[in-house]
Amino acid sequence: MKRQVPACFIRLLADLYGRVFACVKWSQSLSKPVQLSTGVRQGGVLSPVLFAVYVNDIITNLECSGYGCQVAGKYVGGNNNMLMILF
Repeated sequence: MKRQVPACFIRLLADLYGRVFACVKWSQSLSKPVQLSTGVRQGGVLSPVLFAVYVNDIITNLECSGYGCQVAGKYVGGNNNMLMILF
């Protein structure tokens, strides 16, 4: 836990995201519920924050690796430019 998040908050998130199911509606038919195991809840208040925390780790690892990419001729390796592209 690099970010020193309280264990009770981690348990709360695990409980909140551990019981997520979705169905597909097609015309008048509804599929069986399928448990979702990845991603954040669409429209959730915490979803943008959780996504940003996840992306920040990717950017940090990218920066440490020395790899990166160019978008429209601009380097967007391990820095905050990547966040601007994603949002």
